[in-house]
Amino acid sequence: MAELPPPSLRLTIDADVLADNWRALDAMSGEAKTGAAVKADCYALGVDACVPALRDAGCTHFFVAHWSEVEAVASHVPPARISVLHGPMNAADAAYAQQTGAAPVINSVSQARLWHESGGGTCQLMVDTGINRLGVSLGDLSDPAIASLDVDILMSHLACADEDNVMNARQLAVFKQATEVVPHQSASLTNSAGIALGSAYHFDLTRPGLALYGGVPRPELANKIRQVARPEAAILQTRSLSAGDSLLATMRNLLPNVPCQRVLYRLVTLTVFFAAEAAKAATCCLAKLGFRSWAKFRWTCSLSTSPTHPACARATGLKCHSTFPMWRRIRACLSMNCLPHWDNASSRGSRMLHCTLCKC
Repeated sequence: MAELPPPSLRLTIDADVLADNWRALDAMSGEAKTGAAVKADCYALGVDACVPALRDAGCTHFFVAHWSEVEAVASHVPPARISVLHGPMNAADAAYAQQTGAAPVINSVSQARLWHESGGGTCQLMVDTGINRLGVSLGDLSDPAIASLDVDILMSHLACADEDNVMNARQLAVFKQATEVVPHQSASLTNSAGIALGSAYHFDLTRPGLALYGGVPRPELANKIRQVARPEAAILQTRSLSAGDSLLATMRNLLPNVPCQRVLYRLVTLTVFFAAEAAKAATCCLAKLGFRSWAKFRWTCSLSTSPTHPACARATGLKCHSTFPMWRRIRACLSMNCLPHWDNASSRGSRMLHCTLCKC
């Protein structure tokens, strides 16, 4: 087989920055221990690259979503340090938990019964405090299957921690009620954004995810969290345009304030991977004259509070994830004399992009 040519896409993972991000979140967590959400292959950045860095930084609690994720993480940390957030959905899941020692997070009465039927033992319990996603309700806590659980970590999940929303205080109050009802060894409520809400939300263990990998869900984290993944995309094609020339329909959103001047612009098409592993050409009107053969860009927009498909993080090295179509929001600069960065005022929480070539 012939040797493959150099890839048109490259992604660099800085494990040292990842470790620094964990330490920053651990410091913000005060007396609480700090875990790490490593689900979805560490937000698509790779378990083998990320988990050892987090482990060596001092992390002792790791959270995945599926049982199929346990083996990869367990190659770097003891299975007993791994929590499976979806819990046992059937007898096979419960048996796997018993055999490996990974901790099931019980989310319902039926899961609690499955766990007891498999032999029981120490587990973790998710309480729904208002997000209406996974977790048992306060009313379920009196069910014999729940009440008889040996709960190590009692946890819940904040719905609106990335906003100053009254729901945060409501969930905190409900969770405090649950801690008074359920015997447990430790309590955990906060995600990345929740850490910034203050010590009242920290309890015994925090569970950051997005911020570990460079996401900034709240402004309090902006100067503490650094970019972990850096993508590079090869330029496929360039062409010269004059003011007034038409562009793709999406460019109206990409460059809403391009000045009308009688100068040439360089239209550059990059090879970029987007969500669902589908390759798309991101066409960007980038700079007056001059460009480089490799475009390095960094996207720091926070357009949405919801994370994207992990493939997007792998492809673009997002500092903040967004469900908004990414190819409409990439802002890159390839010139030593950059055009001004454009900002769409209609995008809530939008931030300017920092060009990694000219540092503007």
